[in-house]
Amino acid sequence: MKNYEITGFVSLGVIAFLFALFLNSWSEDIIFYLTNRNPSASEITSQKIDLQKEPVQKDLPEFQKMRKYYTHQKTFFIEPKAEYEISGRILSTNMKLGMWGLSRTDFDYVALIDVVLGWQDIANIELYENNVKGLHQAKSPNGGRYYRFYVPGNSIWSVDYVSSHTSHNHIVPASNNIMAVLWQLKKYDVVKLKGYLVDIYKDGNTVAWTSLSRYDTDQTSRGYQNGKFGGSCEVMYVTSIQVEEKIYR
Repeated sequence: MKNYEITGFVSLGVIAFLFALFLNSWSEDIIFYLTNRNPSASEITSQKIDLQKEPVQKDLPEFQKMRKYYTHQKTFFIEPKAEYEISGRILSTNMKLGMWGLSRTDFDYVALIDVVLGWQDIANIELYENNVKGLHQAKSPNGGRYYRFYVPGNSIWSVDYVSSHTSHNHIVPASNNIMAVLWQLKKYDVVKLKGYLVDIYKDGNTVAWTSLSRYDTDQTSRGYQNGKFGGSCEVMYVTSIQVEEKIYR
C-alpha cells in the first residue's frame, strides 16, 4: 500500500510538472488565439490572385536598418534582404498552437507558421494530386523545419520542376491581424503574400538566414554556404495577405 501511495504521489507530481510546462509553453498562444479569431480586412480589391505569376523579388541594398520584433517575451531583430511577393495555392500548412510545443527553438518563437505554396501548373489541384505524392512538413532533431515530397515514376513533372514551383515559407507576421488570418488558412486555399525576405538575429547571434532563390537547395543556399542557420526555405516578414477579394494588414 505504501509503495502504491508513493507511486501515486510521484505520478501526480509528474503530471503537475508536465502541466506547468504546458501552460508556460502554450498559454500565450492560447490566449492570443482566443482573442484574435476574427481578423479584420483592411481593403477589398477587385484584382484576382494570379496563380500563373512567378514570385516577385526585388533585392535591397546591403546593410538595411534592423527592425525590432518582440514576441513571446523575446526580442529579435530582423534585417530585410529583399522585397517579396508570392501568389500561390496552399499545399501544406503548419498551424499547430505553440508551433512545436515544449521543443521550441528561438526560430520557432519568431517564425510562427510554415506555409508551402505552389504556383503555375502545381496550383492545379488535379494535376498536383496526380503527380506529387506525400508532401508534408517536418522538424529535424536539430530544430530545422523542412518539407518533403515524392515524385512517382509516371509523373509528368521532374523533382526540379516541383522544387522550383513550390516554396516553403517560414512566416513572421507583421501584425496580430495577419497572424489571425494565417491561423484560419487551410490546404488548397489561394493566397497572395507581400512583405520582405529577412534574416533574423537575437542577442547578437544568427537565428536564421533566408533563401533568396527559388532554385537553391539546403547545400547551395546562402545560409549553408556561410555557415549560418537557414536553408533553401524563405523566411518572410509578411506585411499583407490577400485571401479571395480581402486584403489584411
